Amino acid sequence: MGEENKHISDLLTRYVNGLYTRNDLETLRQLASSATKRAELESEMDRVWNEVQD
Repeated sequence: MGEENKHISDLLTRYVNGLYTRNDLETLRQLASSATKRAELESEMDRVWNEVQD
């Protein structure tokens, strides 16, 4: 996993677990609004969601 994907994964994991900060939310919002980063975000969202469900 690349460093950028690890960062996104960490943000999403904190969000799913309810341990996020306002800064985390802002970063996720920016990623979601960026066409180039959205694919990475969606891929990591799927992976994190599957890990949390296990």
